[in-house]
Amino acid sequence: RLYPSPALVGVKALATDLVPDLETAWKESPILSDLRRATAASLTTPLRFFLGGGDPDHSYLHGGTFVGDDPYFPLYEKLALWLIAREAAKEPDQDAPGLRLRMGEILESCGPHGAVALTHSNCLLTAATGDSRTAVREFYQSAAQETKKDILNPVCYPEEFVSHIPEAARLRSYGCGSPVLEAGLKHGEAVLDLGCGTGVECFIAARLVGSEGRVVGVDMLHAMLGRASRGAVGVSANLGYDNLTFKLGYLENLPLPDASIDAILSNCVINLSSHKRRTFQEALRVLKPGGRLVVADVLTPTEPDPAIRNDDTLRGECIAGALTERDLFALLEETGFTAARVLKRFPYRVVQGHPFFSLTFEARKAETTAEVMVMYRGPLAALMTRSGDLLPVGEVRRVNRGELPDNTEDFLLFDEAGRVVNVPQDSWSCCPPTASPGDGATDCCPAPEVVNPFPGSPSSQTTPATAPLRHNSGCLVCGAPLIYREEESPVTCHYCQATLPANAVCEQGHFVCDTCHTTDALAVIEHFCQATPETDLVALLEEIRGHPAIPCHGPEHHVLVPALILTAYRNLGGKVTPEMFRTAYQRGKSLPGGACGFLGVCGAAAGVGIAFSLILKANPVKPGERHRVLGTVQAVLAELSTQEAARCCQRECWLALRQAAQLSRELLPIPLRAEAPLVCRQGGDRQDCLQSDCPLLSGSIAKKEQ
Repeated sequence: RLYPSPALVGVKALATDLVPDLETAWKESPILSDLRRATAASLTTPLRFFLGGGDPDHSYLHGGTFVGDDPYFPLYEKLALWLIAREAAKEPDQDAPGLRLRMGEILESCGPHGAVALTHSNCLLTAATGDSRTAVREFYQSAAQETKKDILNPVCYPEEFVSHIPEAARLRSYGCGSPVLEAGLKHGEAVLDLGCGTGVECFIAARLVGSEGRVVGVDMLHAMLGRASRGAVGVSANLGYDNLTFKLGYLENLPLPDASIDAILSNCVINLSSHKRRTFQEALRVLKPGGRLVVADVLTPTEPDPAIRNDDTLRGECIAGALTERDLFALLEETGFTAARVLKRFPYRVVQGHPFFSLTFEARKAETTAEVMVMYRGPLAALMTRSGDLLPVGEVRRVNRGELPDNTEDFLLFDEAGRVVNVPQDSWSCCPPTASPGDGATDCCPAPEVVNPFPGSPSSQTTPATAPLRHNSGCLVCGAPLIYREEESPVTCHYCQATLPANAVCEQGHFVCDTCHTTDALAVIEHFCQATPETDLVALLEEIRGHPAIPCHGPEHHVLVPALILTAYRNLGGKVTPEMFRTAYQRGKSLPGGACGFLGVCGAAAGVGIAFSLILKANPVKPGERHRVLGTVQAVLAELSTQEAARCCQRECWLALRQAAQLSRELLPIPLRAEAPLVCRQGGDRQDCLQSDCPLLSGSIAKKEQ
């Protein structure tokens, strides 16, 4: 008789009569056909594709089916969840959402097999031969005694880098690149080589970092470390100093203290790790802030066939454990590295028709440095920081200094007064004319003094202005009234020379694009909102609009309103994150100048909606939150539309903020305040001013005489 498994021998219902051969039985036996068709897909347990349908023997003996009736299946589920949770708990806590464990990330093996891996249900026919680390150790113990040509490093180092290494220790290492030459090692740096092998890269690094530096090599094999230590004796003698140390250890648990290394090197070793996420975490741990990881490793553009993944020999040859390029850079980001970049890439091997490449890459540990004001100079549309944020050309932003590229000529760094501190400025470029343009005046005049109106802030001292003088109302260039055309036409910005479609120019023909219009103001708004402890919305508006960088009218106010609401809400005890401020700035900036007349949506009303949306965590598919945000904007627009008047950003912001405070009593966890008086400083001879009809003049609001 023929039975489906050894455990089911003797179950008469499962017996197949004796047949000429197994192939015939496989094709003709209804019992084996039922076993082949059994699937976990129809089960309801969420772990059905992790665990299958349980053990077929247990399932049949308990319930008469091959799948779904294993009485131990609830135990399997609890074991699986416990193992996953136990592994995930080993990962460090993160402030931001992120993956702790990815399916297939931990590469364990129970021995070599082909494209299909068979489980050993009852351990009757075979047993596991060891874990993945055991297979790698056995491979490289053999490689330490007898050279394996398939994994020899194709790089031959120039004589100038190896002349101090004795001939006996000048071995061609196993690897796929030259990270030691790509890392830009400096005198006095501390260097770590992961999987140092016989130590050749360590010997080169020892010369590059000099007597004040130090080099540590880590490997899991005594045989490799023995050869490296013997070679180090001759290297140190030739250099005249000893800065080499070799340690026994694993990549996933490095025997070094936190923040002790400037540069980590690795040559075709990380793909041997069975837990690459933990390897990168360990590398990040031992790096100093600003330190770098420089790795040459084998990667592949797409996932290889399981027959490659399951081959122990290919694993030792750095093929089976190769990450896909996409997964590598995702893993670096998830681990906490920044500024990842590719240095080199060239074909390495083709295995079973699948291509593999040698990729040399660099990633950095973020620096803990202070924020700086910066402007990207161009010529591209934007500069990407090391964390992936974009700095549009011509806009002033506050960023962490460690997020910026090393090439400081790509951007301008400012002090708190707006002076450029990293690029020399010609004397004539910061010297405003003594008279209006066109009258022939060319003499330089002393730089005017600009007093920061925010006492206690880092920039509260009196400082000379370095930016061109800009008019607070009308045209920023000359102060002339603006002319609004019925149709858009191409116009060139006076400041950045960009040609854009626009409706508005001044009587003298000047045009200022929204980016140049808001650049200085946005930096002031951001700095002010970070520093002020004020909780009253109107008081915040009064104070910020006293700054010379905030004009009477303009798209700056589309950012100003949500920024002030978030600031007041934060100062009253509400939870407001820096990311919420950044989102408010981006959303407010997306509203064009003149939106009230061109789109029928005042930027102040939209600004209230932006702030409430962020506080309420609204999005287009949340019915309740979306309804409340829409109602908020509608209520503000209704209040603003009662005035038949030309735009006045001061008036509209004041009305919008007061309405926001009123609406907050029902909509927000913490109600807002807008009780302070506001003094109008821009009325008088303006022809489009409502004068005595302005709501600012009612009640306790007083108009300041011009």
